[in-house]
Amino acid sequence: MRRYIALLSLFLISISISAQYSEIFKRDILLSEKVVGYYEGYKISSGMNDFTYHSFREDISEAMLSRCTDGNMSIEWETEKVTGDINSACGFIWMAAMDLTDEKCRFEVYIDEIKRFEIYSGPDPVLNVESTGEGNMNFYPVETDTHGDIHGYMTLEAPAEWIFPGRPLKISIKGSEAGSNTWIIVYKANDALSYLQNKARYSFHLKARLLNNNNNYDVILHSPECFSGKELEIISGKNKMKKALTSKNNRSELGFKMNLSGEDDNLIIKDEFGELLNIKDINAPGSTTRIQGKLVIINKLEANKNGISIDIQRLYKPKTGTSLLRLSRSKMNIGNIYLMNSSHQDIAWMDTPGKCVIDRDTMLLEPLIGNAIISDSYRFDIEDALMLKEYIDRHPGKKKIVGELLKSGRLSCGSSFIQPYEEMYSGESLARQLYFGARWLKKEFDYDAVVYWNVDVPGRTLQMPQILKKGGTDYMIFSRFGKGFYKWYSPDGSYITAYSPGHYANSYGPLQRNFFEAARYISENALSWSEYFNKGTEVAIPLLSDWDMSPANDYGPLADKWMNLSEIENEDGVFEKLNLPEFRITTANVFFKALSKQADNISHLKGERPAVWLYIHGPSHYQALKASREADILLTKVEKFNSALAAVKSTFEYYPVDELNAAWEAKIYPDHGWGGKGGDITDSFFNMKFNFARSEARRLLEKVLFTLSSEIDVREKNGNPLVVFNSMSSVRTDIAKVELVFPEESGNTLVLRDEKGSIIPSQLSEIRRNSDGSLHTAILVFLASDVPSVGYKTYYYELVNNRRSDKRRVDQNNHLSNDYFDITLGPRGIEYLYDKEYNEVIIDNDTFAGGEVITMKSVGNGAGEFKDIQQPEMDDYDFTGSCGENINWQMIEDGELYTRMKIRQPVKYAEIERIITVYHVYKKIDIDISILNWQGILYREFRMVMPLKQTDADIAYEVPFGVLRVGKDEIAGAAGERYTTECNNIHPRGIQNWISSSNKKVGFTMSSDVVVADYTDPLNKESGKPVLQAVLLASRRSCHWQGNQYLQTGDHHYHFSFTSHKPGWENGCMFGTGSNEKLDVIKPVLKSSTASLPENMSFFSTGNKNIIISTVKKAEDNNALVTRVYEYKGGDTDLKFKLFRDIQTVYKTNLIEYPQSKIRTRTKNGFTVKVGKYSIETFRFDL
Repeated sequence: MRRYIALLSLFLISISISAQYSEIFKRDILLSEKVVGYYEGYKISSGMNDFTYHSFREDISEAMLSRCTDGNMSIEWETEKVTGDINSACGFIWMAAMDLTDEKCRFEVYIDEIKRFEIYSGPDPVLNVESTGEGNMNFYPVETDTHGDIHGYMTLEAPAEWIFPGRPLKISIKGSEAGSNTWIIVYKANDALSYLQNKARYSFHLKARLLNNNNNYDVILHSPECFSGKELEIISGKNKMKKALTSKNNRSELGFKMNLSGEDDNLIIKDEFGELLNIKDINAPGSTTRIQGKLVIINKLEANKNGISIDIQRLYKPKTGTSLLRLSRSKMNIGNIYLMNSSHQDIAWMDTPGKCVIDRDTMLLEPLIGNAIISDSYRFDIEDALMLKEYIDRHPGKKKIVGELLKSGRLSCGSSFIQPYEEMYSGESLARQLYFGARWLKKEFDYDAVVYWNVDVPGRTLQMPQILKKGGTDYMIFSRFGKGFYKWYSPDGSYITAYSPGHYANSYGPLQRNFFEAARYISENALSWSEYFNKGTEVAIPLLSDWDMSPANDYGPLADKWMNLSEIENEDGVFEKLNLPEFRITTANVFFKALSKQADNISHLKGERPAVWLYIHGPSHYQALKASREADILLTKVEKFNSALAAVKSTFEYYPVDELNAAWEAKIYPDHGWGGKGGDITDSFFNMKFNFARSEARRLLEKVLFTLSSEIDVREKNGNPLVVFNSMSSVRTDIAKVELVFPEESGNTLVLRDEKGSIIPSQLSEIRRNSDGSLHTAILVFLASDVPSVGYKTYYYELVNNRRSDKRRVDQNNHLSNDYFDITLGPRGIEYLYDKEYNEVIIDNDTFAGGEVITMKSVGNGAGEFKDIQQPEMDDYDFTGSCGENINWQMIEDGELYTRMKIRQPVKYAEIERIITVYHVYKKIDIDISILNWQGILYREFRMVMPLKQTDADIAYEVPFGVLRVGKDEIAGAAGERYTTECNNIHPRGIQNWISSSNKKVGFTMSSDVVVADYTDPLNKESGKPVLQAVLLASRRSCHWQGNQYLQTGDHHYHFSFTSHKPGWENGCMFGTGSNEKLDVIKPVLKSSTASLPENMSFFSTGNKNIIISTVKKAEDNNALVTRVYEYKGGDTDLKFKLFRDIQTVYKTNLIEYPQSKIRTRTKNGFTVKVGKYSIETFRFDL
């Protein structure tokens, strides 16, 4: 086959050649000689633990990964088939990489399922291997990467008795059970042997030194010593000679004299593979590169006072020329390559938050802003608004410059505040990402942010496309997903156009290599997008340069070199013009606009991609996420009731704008970078943010509720008033609680009545009495019925001395019965639960009891990133009631309203206390669980289980602004890239307030104050029976190699409520939400002189059972109110929004409150408007 020859006159970055470089040639030659007669050590994998990672070859990244985690993370592959008669040992060679670490971890190597070797990790780049018999394994290093890990070749010498002619060897490597991230990678390179041999054969380096004496030159050529004996042909003018390099002074040398006096006297040097050098003018310094088939030849000439030096390299690059020619001849040669230059930034993870702020400033933002100021052609994409906010806070004088760069298009910025775990936050928290992102950018810089960046997180919540679209964001860049272009739809039909490069860092490494390696990658990347464009269409090819904390790279030289590629010699020896797409350095905004116009075949996605990195936040940081979940609920309560107060007083004077903004910003600050280097500091900082948001919300809520209650015209003659506030959008009946302090010489109990004088079921708890037996303090628990939507209801209590005597409801067998349930408690938990309304047994106690707590081994690194969620195992399994001790349930409270039972039992490494509260006037059971004296053992997990006696169950759970039905609302198939589990089979799941299971006879809903839940039987995943589980705690570790452990030593407390109901999640969802969004009870301190509000009232309501009022808040731009609602049952609806007072003009706005249209169907105290199924809608109205 003739060679392809491309002539490029390019000034290239100098490649320094040193003694180390000489050693590389020597190493390759010696290894290639050693493996003569070997077989390819990799041909096909079994598909276990596939991985993508950089290697020492720019064309190889597909790999397999084994770690020393739980003893089950193995990789397996087959070698090339062995041929011929086998009378002696056979050798095999493959590409591999090893983690250099101080940890001594064991990997077991199996040959055809027989253990043959043990490999031990260590800090040195040698293979520490022990053999169980004959045979040898070795590792030959090639390079150390930026992480300090070693890449190279692994070899196996297998004795004849291991070999069978015509068959491959099956090799597997399994990491031991060490709870470590230490790893070995084997690359899927089926040409490791041939590549090595060809590289050793063709690669060559030669240096020439020319000393001029009136055009008579003394020439010295020298090369690494391993090339001694190599013959070269030298042509100078009309003179030709052939001479061999000889060994001298630890290198190969060749000296001669030549005359270059004629105008046409070239200096040409050749070897057996062709021309190495052809210089017409030795006095003209510069560099040239020739791509010649599979070879790249680089000549660099420099002149100085000591003479002329020429550096000559020939490198084996088998795919560069081929890739360029394929692209030139393809339909992808018309259009543009859009290089987007970015740097992935967790808030921390790479280091502590404070250190990362400084690094972002000094290593990234300052240099890139400097580059953008200097060069009109410079472009850079900043992922999120927080990065710019941090920079402006540190450099307030540069705000104007940043604004100019954004307006000019040299900089772009993502539309979110940070890059969140979407399932970790409520719908309102996700909406506020765009308030503090896109809306802040518009306000501060008049910049329209239209691209959402979230490249690192493998998860996408169901309604995120709608949240983005209705917040003015049309596009998304994400990754850890199949490479492609997508229109990603939410259930309402809205969509965003999205781009995934596969993994966000895929292109960064290749683009940092020499131009000829980068050109190969650019060509192959361009060809990989061909399915999205029809022939003859002008193409828009994405190329994302992105990596963790990557610097502000300048790709101008790369673009220039690409545009200078002009022609290539084809198979027939004829120079063929290269027709390549133009190379544009641009921003994501520009790329997406071009893509939207030019792409013909964009794929469609609809539904949720269940999050894979669940263990990194909820189970590993329970206390922080508990504060987050409570703040999500409390902050919207503060907004709703402060909006009500503004409407009552007809002024926004008391609306806490600044305090709410500060609380919301803290609430949505923690991103996906938990743990990492200095992770204890990062985690504490994130925890502090959530706790600040929660404490501020509690303070602001108490303040506004006391103020509102003072405006109610209570009737003191009816008794001591209590006001129950309901923040939900439905009329509500639920359990309410309030702590009361009583005056001295009061009664010994109390009676509670509603505003009509009817006695309300109630019970006192945690009673403290005065010396005379009268009440001093107590918690009043009562049933609050029909509390109006986003409103309140007034009750009155009076102290009396007639004490009620309630019958004991629990017998000696721990059996309890009321109007709703028959319940039997056993050592493990609820052994029997019977629903009297539906005549159904609820709990299936064959394997578990209801409310049982189990603990098991749970190895993982928090991110579960290597393919799937890392599931717990049954090693060292334990459960409540296993101790065998005679520990029984104790009744601690029993009364008209409820009965409360408690048990405390040991399990491995902790004690578990459970309190079960069974309500007698409302169909509800509470379970409070405490993990006490937890010893903080690494790699343990605790779950609370609720086994249900159902078959063919439908599982559903709450997600931000909606509900997900398992098996129906996930995207189809697997996510791709390295994630091969079909999305509907991923578990556990990230949930909001509740999870539900129903069959055709009965439904069951459980509220949860943890953010991760499961529904698959952990002991028998094939059982098909639903086992609802709350993942309480997991002591895993950070996936950062210097990261922290998530031990969470100490005590932890959890609360759950459950009920059974008519089949269908829609019949239990309000119970689930309400169990977390509790009724607030206020004892008014004083009554305003202007108090005129009635005893019961709804401030805001809808006449729609399928509509939820997410918030009512002050408008961002004026003294108007904004409400956000969403439809969650899947029906088109005429929304009937009502206030307690008159309103004026009503506008429909987008999610971040920019007006879209005026609502014409306004009533005196509300408005009517159509809301589509599953829609999230925002309205602004003037009072």
